Amino acid sequence: MPGTTQSHLPTPSRDGGPRAFRHGQGGPGRRRTPAGVTWLAVALGLGLGACTSDPVGLDPDVPIPCDPETAPVLPVGGFQQARGAASSELCLKGPQGGGEYVLVGFSGATPSTSSVRVHFSGENLVPALGPPSPSPARHARDGVDLRQDVPTRDSGFDAGIRRRERQELLARVGPPGAPRPQLVPGLSPSGVPAVGSLLTLNAQSGSACEDPINRTARVMAISERALVVADTLNPSGGFTLQDYEHLATVFDTLVVPVTDEHFGRPSDLDGNGRTILFFTREVNRLTEEGADRFVGGFFFARDLFPRTRTTRLNECATSNEGEILYLMVPEPGRTPDNVWGRSAVLRNTPSTMAHEQQHLINAARRLHVLQSATPFEDTWLNEGLSHSAEELLFYRASGLDPGNNLALSDLQAGGRRVLDAVNAHHLSNILRFERFLRAPHEHSPYDEDDSLEARGAAHQFLRYAADRRNGLDAEFFRSLVDAPNAGVQNLAGRLGGESVLQEWLADWSVAVYADSRVPNLDRRHRLLSWSHPSLFQQLQIRPYPIRTLSLSAEDPVEVELVGGGSAHLRFGVGEGEGAILRITVGDTPPSSSFRVTLLRTR
Repeated sequence: MPGTTQSHLPTPSRDGGPRAFRHGQGGPGRRRTPAGVTWLAVALGLGLGACTSDPVGLDPDVPIPCDPETAPVLPVGGFQQARGAASSELCLKGPQGGGEYVLVGFSGATPSTSSVRVHFSGENLVPALGPPSPSPARHARDGVDLRQDVPTRDSGFDAGIRRRERQELLARVGPPGAPRPQLVPGLSPSGVPAVGSLLTLNAQSGSACEDPINRTARVMAISERALVVADTLNPSGGFTLQDYEHLATVFDTLVVPVTDEHFGRPSDLDGNGRTILFFTREVNRLTEEGADRFVGGFFFARDLFPRTRTTRLNECATSNEGEILYLMVPEPGRTPDNVWGRSAVLRNTPSTMAHEQQHLINAARRLHVLQSATPFEDTWLNEGLSHSAEELLFYRASGLDPGNNLALSDLQAGGRRVLDAVNAHHLSNILRFERFLRAPHEHSPYDEDDSLEARGAAHQFLRYAADRRNGLDAEFFRSLVDAPNAGVQNLAGRLGGESVLQEWLADWSVAVYADSRVPNLDRRHRLLSWSHPSLFQQLQIRPYPIRTLSLSAEDPVEVELVGGGSAHLRFGVGEGEGAILRITVGDTPPSSSFRVTLLRTR
């Protein structure tokens, strides 16, 4: 990411994070509060509503003095928040016996490439003795465990597909004011082919409307919502007819109920009332031999375009003119077996179908059902929604619900059904979140770099927002799919505006550090659906992986934050000591897009 180089990477602190990105020399001098102070709200850990954002009537440009002699003494779980220039100087007083704190700086700049270099310093700050104590370790019992051999999907391939849609297909969509015909089922109605019949389908993923890779596919199974077809040149020894019928049933009874409810029903351009599930070796060929990541499947919006121009859409000569998901097949003899073996592909395919079905629904509803002026969602939000589809599949398969702070003991209590569900549908999300935690300053939920870390952040923030909003997942996710805009504007519009989105992102940046590790947290600083410390411990991810910095009076810190990124600084304050924290961006107070939260952890 911009401005961060390997030479600036720090040494680990006591809880496994870096000590600092860059150290200043000596302690800072005393400085009064600069002009441009906005606001400071103090919460005493009294639960939801104990702390509010901008108090009514405060002028964002009126300074508020910082006096360490009258500064608040925060209880454990209590916090202060400030925004913009008000965050340039904060005061607090050490409690009886002293206290330990985390200072979380969040940059709400957009886009994510708008990075800022932030300098943190202070007076009467001492190093923290240790990180918050995580929830007690809960060990697996009776052989029921989380898998640790989860293969990694290739996010770079997905990013390429989404990029090609924008580069090659967006120009083929007419302007919002263009005449739009009354929708009727089918651009090229074909009905439902019989089992055993042959179809010709273009499996090209490297180009939208040129250079087709036409493959002959045989219809293997037909269900209420799936038309399962298999490439006639697939490797031998793979799926059986019973396997294809099983996957059609899984699509109907598990995938479709989740995706229809939470994202909406797609179009039906080919008039068959179904999604074509095309199992083809061409997906396997997208993964090079020996690669450490694999492509499990894809959706390409090319197939939602007509071969003959309509009043709204220009032609795409290689389109399959229908709703299609492209899926990998078993490949006996290819290693590793946890990717290419028959049982592995059977286990991994349902979550792939849910992920890609969300992409299909998102594009189909924007292009055809709603005829939106914004035909393609931004990649980061599109992928975040698809990873949310995987998590929602877990809830449906396990019989559990979101919002219940699920820990390892809860998963174990459900027995094999629940452990199988989390391993198959959600464990990859947990591991992507872990990757994000190792560098939250370099990645953000709305990161334009479609990395595994960025996906982990986007999915986790959507989970946080759904829980904090009202807990009605279907209403929230459906509103994002059917929105008239995309990306940050879309998400902000669903939450109440850009300022609310930035406030929630800042609160979430505290929650990813403190949840299940700091007692008496305000609801805004909790991740309500999952208790990650016990899951990380079970996966042998110790200590808790979030990257932290150590701040003291003698050791200031400077860190570069991407837009949407956060830094987590730990320090202590002695009993009765008045402490001052100072934050600058260059030589100036932070801008209005910068927010800071000071949370007492011990």
